[in-house]
Amino acid sequence: MTLILTALCKDGICICADKRSKRQYDNGRIEYKDDLNKIYQFRNGEVAICNHGVNEMQNKSWETFCSDYEASNRWVGKNLFQIIDDFRSFIESNIQQQLEDNFRHNRSDSTTIGFIICGKTSLDSKFKINELFWSFDSGGLHFESKRHYGLVRTGVGNKYLEKYINDNSSINTIDFWKRMSTRKAEKELNKLFAAAVVEKKRLTEEEISDENHIVSIS
Repeated sequence: MTLILTALCKDGICICADKRSKRQYDNGRIEYKDDLNKIYQFRNGEVAICNHGVNEMQNKSWETFCSDYEASNRWVGKNLFQIIDDFRSFIESNIQQQLEDNFRHNRSDSTTIGFIICGKTSLDSKFKINELFWSFDSGGLHFESKRHYGLVRTGVGNKYLEKYINDNSSINTIDFWKRMSTRKAEKELNKLFAAAVVEKKRLTEEEISDENHIVSIS
């Protein structure tokens, strides 16, 4: 229920995220809302965290966990990869408890959670994008960490861009984005998101919102 587009540019990082959330009630009724912020930016502007998959853990929103982490100041004096490792330590037990609970209650569409953490601190020489991803099944909790370059397409809404990207293959190259300013990247990501919305409507599906939220780090 998400589409997050992240681009590593020549002067920073641009992030574009949809706003849709989904709730299914015990009677089977499904409710969609388009007011969910999926991008959290630190007050100093150096780091942003984006969420996909499960967005509430132990009755707290993902955004509250990010706010609590920032307020703890335990990230101060760390470079981006140190912050990423520390954020994992800060949040992982809550992720495990929530995903395990979802699995045991047969919530098959709620057993994954991911965070994109990106930016450049005063201790980093380059802007960086990294993704942390957890899933839970009968084998327990699984974790993956991956560094990204160029254009990053995250979430199930990525399927709406497959044909567009195949028809415009240069968009999917590192060189395309590393020559681009974040200001221009905002326009390109808006164009990509609009193409995803058109495809979503053609398929009469509900995976992403029509509107997006854009943040740049430079």
